[in-house]
Amino acid sequence: MNIASQVANIGSDGSGVSQAIQVSVLNKAKSADAAAVLPLLNSAVQESQQIQSTASNPAHLGQNVDVRA
Repeated sequence: MNIASQVANIGSDGSGVSQAIQVSVLNKAKSADAAAVLPLLNSAVQESQQIQSTASNPAHLGQNVDVRA
């Protein structure tokens, strides 16, 4: 949905137009944020998989933890 269609659906008062513009800008910012975050998340998943596949710690490491002081 673009600004023109939102403005056409709003009444003739200025507050409706202002609100339509604010909503449109907010939606644009959300889509830009999503586009920026997605590659970062994909990169984190790939790094996690690489770390798990190359881990060379013994299997028993971290199984027993002494929590008494």
